[in-house]
Amino acid sequence: MRKKKKIIFIGFSIILFLFFTYVFLSFTGVIREFRLKRESEPMIEKIEEYKIKNGFYPKKISDAGFPEPDESGPIYYQLEGSNNYIVWFGMEVGESAIYDSKTKKWNR
Repeated sequence: MRKKKKIIFIGFSIILFLFFTYVFLSFTGVIREFRLKRESEPMIEKIEEYKIKNGFYPKKISDAGFPEPDESGPIYYQLEGSNNYIVWFGMEVGESAIYDSKTKKWNR
C-alpha cells in the first residue's frame, strides 16, 4: 500500500512540475517565440525560393505568395536594401525577435 501511495505522489509531483513549467514558459514568452519562429519558417523558405527564381528578393511578402499582414501581424517581412531582408514579430512592448537574412539567425 505504501508503494502505491509513493507512486501516486511521484506522478502528482511530475504533473504539478510540468504545469508550473508550462505557466512559467508562457509568461516569459518562450512558447510564443518558439511557435512564431516555427510559423516563420515557410515564409523564409518561400522568400529564398523567390530569390533563386527571380534573382532578387520580393518587395512585398505578397509577391512570394503570402498575404500582407494587417497592423496586428503577427509576422512581418521587410526588405532591407536589395540583398537582404528581415522577418520579425513583436515579443514584449519594445522588443522583437528578428530573423536577419545576412546572418540567417534570429536575434532579439
